[in-house]
Amino acid sequence: MSKKKRARRVGTAGRLAQPVAVEQGPAARAASADEYEQLHALCNAHAPDFWGPFAARSLYWFHEARREWLRREPGIGWCGWSADGSPAELDPSSSWTPWHNVLHMSDGPHTARWFVGASLNAAFNECDAAVLSGCGHETAFICEPPGSSHTTITRRQLLMRSVLAAHALQRLVDGVNAPRIAIHLPNGEDAVVWIQAAKRLAIPYVAIAAGTSTASLAQRLDDVGASIFITNSALLRDAVESTAAAALASPTLINVDADDPHSSESTALDVLAGTALMASAHEALHEAAAKCGISDIEPLSDPALVRVLWLLVPPKPVESSHPLFILYTSGSTGKPKGIVHTHGGFQIGICATSSIALGISQHSSASRRNGPRDVLLVVATPGWITGQAYMISAALLTQTPSVLLDGSPVSPLDRFAAIIARHRVSVLKAGSTFLRMLMTHSEPQRMLARHDMTSLRIGTFCAEPVRRRPFLARPSRSAPTRPRCCMGPPVSPGQCHCPRVRHASLDIGIHQFVLGY
Repeated sequence: MSKKKRARRVGTAGRLAQPVAVEQGPAARAASADEYEQLHALCNAHAPDFWGPFAARSLYWFHEARREWLRREPGIGWCGWSADGSPAELDPSSSWTPWHNVLHMSDGPHTARWFVGASLNAAFNECDAAVLSGCGHETAFICEPPGSSHTTITRRQLLMRSVLAAHALQRLVDGVNAPRIAIHLPNGEDAVVWIQAAKRLAIPYVAIAAGTSTASLAQRLDDVGASIFITNSALLRDAVESTAAAALASPTLINVDADDPHSSESTALDVLAGTALMASAHEALHEAAAKCGISDIEPLSDPALVRVLWLLVPPKPVESSHPLFILYTSGSTGKPKGIVHTHGGFQIGICATSSIALGISQHSSASRRNGPRDVLLVVATPGWITGQAYMISAALLTQTPSVLLDGSPVSPLDRFAAIIARHRVSVLKAGSTFLRMLMTHSEPQRMLARHDMTSLRIGTFCAEPVRRRPFLARPSRSAPTRPRCCMGPPVSPGQCHCPRVRHASLDIGIHQFVLGY
């Protein structure tokens, strides 16, 4: 079937699907396979015309001459905030665009550069913008550590902690040529805080999953040339051994939960105490506030707090293709390969897939503030692309609370189900391995029936196609919607076409899964 015909395929009800307009905005949702195929065909035919307007509405871009962070709001024009945190707006007649070219390819897709000439910062779009908008009180992440009670961190708390961490890192990399950071932490708020700190400073980082072997850790350190290695007390021994084994890199070690260098096991290497670094940064923040006549920052409004935090470490605008982070392939088909993701392309791709495939966006989050809101559970870690892409970035860009599940989601086997029920999770994203682990239970339906999972509206699974046979829908409770199974890799405008997510024609029971072979 040709792309033109596929774009106008007749829907299941026998009616010709309505055309999908590019100007629908960042909340555009492919509600059917027909609409998705139209978006896909449109993107293939006119990639710059699709991604340009989408990018302008989805992210804040830096206006160098005016020192302003601006996003194009439909019906209003370019508006946002100036470098001092005050509201900013361009004249509606302004012809300013952040980029010279949406897409430039000199010699094939592998040379593609997106949003050429535009500047932005991932941390601003993920953290600062929400707090400037007065949403600092909202829950950003729900942390579920194994064997203990869950905790939460608000957008305001995340911003403050990440700025303090960025101040600590800034002092350590001062004078270092092309610094890079390695982050080896469990799946919790510390990992997100230090990741956001690296994004704020526009320092490329590599996140390495807990449980990675010492040899693999050493290879990662050497390959990226890490100048700072961030870990915690539980993983310090592996971090020290891998640092000693690294042939090229000699990173500075930071133990994020240590009060002083000697509070952990003694090592032959110097280890900086993360708690002490954060305390020093906190003192610097209060000194900066005092110079502005502010003695206590706690009562400050969200925008006022951002202005004070920017006195310490403002977000650094960088070119759209500036490296954001590096993640490695599994190595199942050969030597693990490092994949570089950029500030602009990666975030635009996440905004698109989150909206089009999952139905979560800034617009949908805002519309649900007076009713049930989406809650995201991604079974992953920051060391996996699904963790970086959806568990962290998609959650922050769409202002959707995200569960950080540390440890196994199936130990006990119904742990994930209890978390879905406890936090009213509406969007679940996992991999095929997760499904296999569920299939090991002799009576999964009885196990899952103990938990109310009626909040779940969509389940997505990646890595491998999901056959219908292992899943038989047997919902025992009524619910307004039924989740779909979507499968497909996370993608960004590193390709010249719309993300091609295939929708499997199966339903997953809302209250329970009945698994079989």
